[in-house]
Amino acid sequence: MHAMSAIYRREMRSYFVSPVAYIILTVFFILSGFFFTQIVNYTGQANLGGLFGNMAIVLLFTVPFITMRLVAEEKRSGTIELLLTSPVKPVEIILGKFFAAWSLIGLAVAGTLLYVILFLLHSPMETGPLVMGYLGLILLSGALVALGLLASALAESQIAAGILGFGISFILMLLNWVGQSGKDAIHYVLRELSLVHHYGDFLEGIFDAKHVVFFLFWGVLCLSFAVKSLESRLLK
Repeated sequence: MHAMSAIYRREMRSYFVSPVAYIILTVFFILSGFFFTQIVNYTGQANLGGLFGNMAIVLLFTVPFITMRLVAEEKRSGTIELLLTSPVKPVEIILGKFFAAWSLIGLAVAGTLLYVILFLLHSPMETGPLVMGYLGLILLSGALVALGLLASALAESQIAAGILGFGISFILMLLNWVGQSGKDAIHYVLRELSLVHHYGDFLEGIFDAKHVVFFLFWGVLCLSFAVKSLESRLLK
């Protein structure tokens, strides 16, 4: 636990001593603020489903930018060998990096509460869809961070990791539209594998435990493969 905390603090420090965190947070706030004002101006109300749907698209583009450096940069600089030969287990490295990246996304998501507060000053808003929307957004971001971390563990460069992470995330979101085009078993399976499908009920303010389990399972699966990738490098 101590080693994981040290990795976490190291990663968080690296975000804020470089422009990475400030760029990500600024882009996230600008894009989410733009979508929020456009939705309010167009509909005359805070359409929470539309807001959280657009914020998911923002995550699709911002998360790979954060995660692509997590392991790939360690490989490029040669520090991954130092980490793996130190008294730190691969699982502690992966979890420390995962929680650091997820925390940064969490700060970005929390910042969007400002837009909600500003709207609440002028009009009432249902708390159920609001809470469910943020819960879904947190779970979705965790799944995307885990996937991006896996891509970074598999790739040998940041660019390759970013492209791989974005590409797989984009495909997983597209599976929902492909799955909705038919009603047979194959289309059902494709739909169930889609991140968007399991995120959709949260946008409607609906809580379903199976969606929570899906995102948690997806995150654990990706992180497990990332750990295996580091362990295989340790054996070389």
